Amino acid sequence: MDVIKKDDKLYSLLEKIIFNENEFKLLKTTINEVSKGKIQPKSLRNLIIQDRIRILEDLVEFFPFYIQYSVQQFNKSIERNSYQTDEILNQKIEEREKLLQIIAERINLLVKTSSQEVNHVKKGVPQKVNSYYYVIDGSNVARDTDSNGSILNLILLLEKLESYRISNYKVICDRNLYYTIDNQKNYTSLLENGHFVETPGGTEADPFILQLAKEKNGYIISNDLYREFYDQFNKDWILSKRVTFKIIENKIYFDNLDRC
Repeated sequence: MDVIKKDDKLYSLLEKIIFNENEFKLLKTTINEVSKGKIQPKSLRNLIIQDRIRILEDLVEFFPFYIQYSVQQFNKSIERNSYQTDEILNQKIEEREKLLQIIAERINLLVKTSSQEVNHVKKGVPQKVNSYYYVIDGSNVARDTDSNGSILNLILLLEKLESYRISNYKVICDRNLYYTIDNQKNYTSLLENGHFVETPGGTEADPFILQLAKEKNGYIISNDLYREFYDQFNKDWILSKRVTFKIIENKIYFDNLDRC
């Protein structure tokens, strides 16, 4: 552990792995909504599980590099202190091996615990639902209960997708949503998570949503009928790929996701 304490760069790297700024902002928002009774505690639990899995995956990738770094530092220490007796050196080697063993056991425990939690969340997920690609009309979701746009609606959407273990998706939003939504700061954080995309200024999301869904052969989550695009994209195709939704008492429901 001395290596971590003495090396500021290593400490800083660990801090970045554990404390992801965007995750922290979203977690704070979710906790606030739970405290107000707007969303269920189960949703907060699922978000925490998701964050823990991400941290675990990053740590699993990080530790081989840490171990290699630690061995290098230890070897340098031996070179600097060549006058030490064999007994002291053997003691240091034994301590190092015990430390690595503790790290290995801790990782195995975290993997086992996280796997159990993930399996618990997965129960009840319809077959094949999480194997498809989804393109989501973010502005449509945000404005379902508020014409200006609600950040809570987007958080509810992410929680619903997570409950179905859906990871292949894009949320496309009109650029003007930024100017009307009730929490611009948290909305900006969502735009940085990789799943959210804003259309260029002066354009609408509809053609981008349809083009991406066509290219990915994915499903469209939106209440928009897209009538003006029936000729261009084929009415039957649009209706067959469209999944509608409704937000009721701070929960989002899909009308026919199970048929996907």
